[in-house]
Amino acid sequence: MRFINVPGAYLQRISGGNPNNVANCDLNIWQRDTNYSVGAYGYSGGTTGFVANAIVGVCASRAVALSTRAFQHQQRGSHV
Repeated sequence: MRFINVPGAYLQRISGGNPNNVANCDLNIWQRDTNYSVGAYGYSGGTTGFVANAIVGVCASRAVALSTRAFQHQQRGSHV
């Protein structure tokens, strides 16, 4: 038996509680968090949190301004 449409491995980065796409220190994109819909990912209920203080020492690259935003958000509740 031969399977033709078997998807390969993939990596999906989700920035929990973040309303924006962000990049980490390696400039990998983390997708914004979103409400759950059928056939997709997302949260169902809960609340978001935000750390307003700057987070320092995360990375030493040129992406520091972008990457710190990736670590300032959170989603509390249940993800599906």
